[in-house]
Amino acid sequence: MGMTRVLFTCDLHGGESVWMKFLNSAEHYKADFILVGGDLTGKAVAPIVELKDGTHKTAPVFGKEHILRNREEIEKFVERCRGYGIYPYESSLEEISAIAKDKKLQNELFERMTRENMERWLNMADERVDPHTEIILTPGNDDSFIIDDVIERSERVMNGLDKVLMIGDYSMISMDWVNPTPWNSPRECPEKELEKKLKEQFAKVDKHDKLICNFHSPPFDSRLDTAPKLDKNFKPITAGGQIITEPVGSTSVRKVFEEYQPFLGLHGHIHESHGEARIGRTICINPGSEYAAGVLRGYVIDLTPEGMEKSWRVEG
Repeated sequence: MGMTRVLFTCDLHGGESVWMKFLNSAEHYKADFILVGGDLTGKAVAPIVELKDGTHKTAPVFGKEHILRNREEIEKFVERCRGYGIYPYESSLEEISAIAKDKKLQNELFERMTRENMERWLNMADERVDPHTEIILTPGNDDSFIIDDVIERSERVMNGLDKVLMIGDYSMISMDWVNPTPWNSPRECPEKELEKKLKEQFAKVDKHDKLICNFHSPPFDSRLDTAPKLDKNFKPITAGGQIITEPVGSTSVRKVFEEYQPFLGLHGHIHESHGEARIGRTICINPGSEYAAGVLRGYVIDLTPEGMEKSWRVEG
């Protein structure tokens, strides 16, 4: 084959502003493949409750509660929430009062909103992206397992998990799980277990010199995994007015890269640690993330049968 162009991003966390920019960028960059490498979904629901006088009151969000006086104000609030990766939910005072008292109902609402929003996003992808561009989404550690089936059922979008996909002349395997974090996220596990999961994926391919590893966690101590060191209350530790940082990536990812030496590693997870690095001959990339600011961060990667012709970081 000739040249294959990939647009890669990650860690959108439900931010619809960056999702729409990502979809629109497919045509701008003339990408053959567009790929999101994990953490697709939002983290919170913002109830919008109708009051007796016909106005609506919101939960505290963006620093305060909001009174919305008409449908136009509601739609603007809904759009703003979605842009930040917050799921707006219009409801009655009675329903929200019941949900507030019941953890099970809270979880059910969040999962329903997560599923519905993922379905919306897939429809947007179908409508906005040229049919000649392949779309690949892979969940990350923060994503509920309920979205896997939603993506898998899509006729337009491919779920990268548990399969080998061809990206031009290159094969690609993916991993959503990460090493333990302070946040007890859905897809994290001890390093030994993660290493086993990784090796199960490597066993699906024969050639590693033309292998792309779409692994959500970056390798440990790769400069793509530098994050603030946290105290027992999950607050950044400072010294001399400066935040202390430490590597928090996966030792298992580093170990399998050192052993198998795949061609390319595509990573995310650590938003503030964007850049490129090498583990032996393996090129590793982390675009970083500024989803809450509505800034799309990604990489455009041009692949030829001989290797990577060029790559460059994009944001906007």
